[in-house]
Amino acid sequence: MFFSYSGAGVAPSNVVRITLTAAANITWWKGIQVFRPDGSRHPSVLETHNSGRGPYTMDIVVNNTDSPNLWALKFLKGKLFGIHTGMYCLEGLSAWRGRNLYFTWTHDAS
Repeated sequence: MFFSYSGAGVAPSNVVRITLTAAANITWWKGIQVFRPDGSRHPSVLETHNSGRGPYTMDIVVNNTDSPNLWALKFLKGKLFGIHTGMYCLEGLSAWRGRNLYFTWTHDAS
């Protein structure tokens, strides 16, 4: 696993709060993008780069009628030539309504 996760904390009942931090040894660009299965994206991307390690936070408003699989997270990293590349996906974000999700990118591999 290239990042650690903790789900502690409470957010407003219609929000999933996402926080991204990079460990001290992480300098290449890292990001989290929120999207729907139909490919549409939340307009914001959480990102870290060089000394800007975070924590950075965004709130995703989730309606009570949204299905648990409506939103997902895509973890991205800067690869060759700085191209931002999707690496990992976490589905079912809507099920975390009312929670804070803390992600720390802990180490890199190719």
